[in-house]
Amino acid sequence: MGRIVEALRPHLPSGFALRVVGPGCVEYSGPGGKVVTDVRQILLRGDLMNAGYNILSSVQDQVQTDTTEPWPQWPEGFAMPQVRLTSTHLRLWYGSESAIALFVVDYRL
Repeated sequence: MGRIVEALRPHLPSGFALRVVGPGCVEYSGPGGKVVTDVRQILLRGDLMNAGYNILSSVQDQVQTDTTEPWPQWPEGFAMPQVRLTSTHLRLWYGSESAIALFVVDYRL
């Protein structure tokens, strides 16, 4: 989770923050306040795809709520969170596979 947070931080608008606040918990801070995304139960089930998707989706929802603008910016419209799990990698990004708006991380499993 720390790698996801570290990868997203530089792309957040000014005045926004993201940090890991415990095992399976990510805290987002912005003008609208703080929101904690807790994926501990999902991780306990071994569901890496849904845990990753929930973090990306939650951060995206909060940034868009606070800014009233689509985030991340993408000329093709709304950049949905994407997660791909293979036998060796977990990849997370926004956009589509053919047109990535923001690449987040590629974990080697």
